Amino acid sequence: VLQVFTHQNAPRLARFDRSYKDQVAVPGSPFRPLYDDQIKYSGQPVALVVAEEFEIARYAATLVHAEYEREQHETDLRENHGQGYEPPEERDGMGPAKPHGDAEHAFANAAIQHDAEYAHPIEQHNAMELFASTVVWEGDGKITIYEKTQGSQNNQGYVASVFGFSKDEVRVISPYVGGAYGSGLRPQYQLFLGVLAARELKRSVRVTLTR
Repeated sequence: VLQVFTHQNAPRLARFDRSYKDQVAVPGSPFRPLYDDQIKYSGQPVALVVAEEFEIARYAATLVHAEYEREQHETDLRENHGQGYEPPEERDGMGPAKPHGDAEHAFANAAIQHDAEYAHPIEQHNAMELFASTVVWEGDGKITIYEKTQGSQNNQGYVASVFGFSKDEVRVISPYVGGAYGSGLRPQYQLFLGVLAARELKRSVRVTLTR
């Protein structure tokens, strides 16, 4: 085992939210892996084990022990509908469009009215592909990333912005994209973790997440 990265020893990176926003980021504050001790969702990465062999890393990861303090949580969307995030008005093509027309007036004066509420069960879209990134340390401060992504330039810009590289120092190669339904539009967390480890250890790193 070469290193175990957690929020306690992860390097300090870009300070502001804007540095973590890629070209198609949703509004709000972006998630930063290994940033602090706060757990935002089930399955959140809390540590990265880097070893000489994949099997060693997988085994060593089972030895990582984490303790948690439970806090109050809210999971009922209906009860908390009024607390929802309100994105800013449309600006430079971002955010929701300004409202048009008067829907309530149109409905009240409609010849036929139908007012009902429908609910359907949760449906999850799970891509067959595993999340994996290979970060090659070139030895001169430059990195080459092999990534399954639709947005190679988007990932390049994200890595440069977060880790302080120039774009000339980051090369992203994506020979296989697949059907583009594999969560490949935006940079995912294994890319962040792979680059972090490669930069700190000055060596090539591959991070593969399990399902």
